[in-house]
Amino acid sequence: MKIHFSAAVDGDQVRYAQIVKIIQDLGHTLITDHYLVTTIENIKRQNGEEGDQYLRNVQKWNTLADIVVFEVSKSDISTGYEIGFALQLQKQVVVLVGDDQPTFPHTLKTLNNLNLQIIEYNSKNLKFAIEQAIDYANSCKNIRFNFMLSSELNAYLTLISEKKKSTKSEFLRSLLIGYRNKHS
Repeated sequence: MKIHFSAAVDGDQVRYAQIVKIIQDLGHTLITDHYLVTTIENIKRQNGEEGDQYLRNVQKWNTLADIVVFEVSKSDISTGYEIGFALQLQKQVVVLVGDDQPTFPHTLKTLNNLNLQIIEYNSKNLKFAIEQAIDYANSCKNIRFNFMLSSELNAYLTLISEKKKSTKSEFLRSLLIGYRNKHS
C-alpha cells in the first residue's frame, strides 16, 4: 500500500524515523521521505516558485497515497492543511499523537469524519497502534457508489453478470478498471 507520511518539519525527527521504519517494515511503500530530510532552514531559503512547487508536491503525494499518516505532536499549520486536503480527497487519514504531549490539536477532536482516525500512542504501543490503524484504514478504503438505471439497462446488466458468473457490481468494476488501464 502507498502511504504518505507528514509531520512538522521541525518536530521530533527520531520519532518520525521510527514511524517511517514501522510503516516500511509492515511492507508498505512510503511515497516521500520529505519530512525526514527537509529542515526549517531549507524552507526559509525557498523562493516563491519553489514554495508553489512544494504545494503541488504535497497535493500530488496526498493524491497518490492510499492512506495518509500524520504525526501531530508538534502543531504545524502545513500539517493541518494537509489533513484537510487529504480528507477533502476522501482519503483514509491516520493522525498519530504522542501521549506525552501536553496539548492535543483541539480542532481535530471536534472533526466528525468517517475517514479520520485519531490515535494516541506511546513508545511501547507505537508499532501496534500504526499496524491497527493502517489495517482499519485499509478495510474502509472502498467507497459505495449508487446510481439509477432504467429497467432495460438493469435487465441487461443482470443478464451479462449472470453470463459472466459475477455480481453486477463486479462486472461494472471490471469495466471501469479496463477503461482506466486502457486510457491511463
